[in-house]
Amino acid sequence: MNKIKFTTVAVFILILLSLFTGMSSCSKEDETVPGRTLDQYIQDLNQFITSEKAVVAACVVGYNKGDFKVAGSKNFTAYTTGYVKVLDAALPLVTKTNVTISEIIKAHQTFSKPGELFLTNVFISDRRPLNDIIVPCETLNTATLVGTGAGKVSQEAKTAFTAAITSAKTSRDASNTIARQVAEAVKKLDEAKKVFEAAIGK
Repeated sequence: MNKIKFTTVAVFILILLSLFTGMSSCSKEDETVPGRTLDQYIQDLNQFITSEKAVVAACVVGYNKGDFKVAGSKNFTAYTTGYVKVLDAALPLVTKTNVTISEIIKAHQTFSKPGELFLTNVFISDRRPLNDIIVPCETLNTATLVGTGAGKVSQEAKTAFTAAITSAKTSRDASNTIARQVAEAVKKLDEAKKVFEAAIGK
């Protein structure tokens, strides 16, 4: 497998982590969830660290599902290494002699912020089809001048097409854009492109 995709499981775990963080200020340090053994805590910690490190290792900057968003690429190195750093720091707890549940809970709390920074910049849907239409639309828009002669368009048409491209780029770059919204944005921009092309002077 060349790429491990970001899943809702990671989001759910991070939500749980944030709850742990909130509970820590009002709970006793050694308070635990009833019914869970130390071995279960250790196993869960090990599985979580292994899974998340694999997600980070497979992540690249791009527009496919599971890719780190291009618009935030300047943060790619900082966010990926920052998350791996806290995961690695907690890994020794898995084999530590006499490790406590309290230590494991505290380790999970350290994942919350770095994990959020990384995961909120990872795409949950493939928006390559949208990028594939945005690029030629931008080229067409840039090459078409405002005017009344052949090959030119009115300012109104230019403004409308520019706005349509900007809207499509917003959808493309948003981490939470789902597949249905990608398809809708592609259709909308394609329609705007046809209107713009029809407005070009012959």
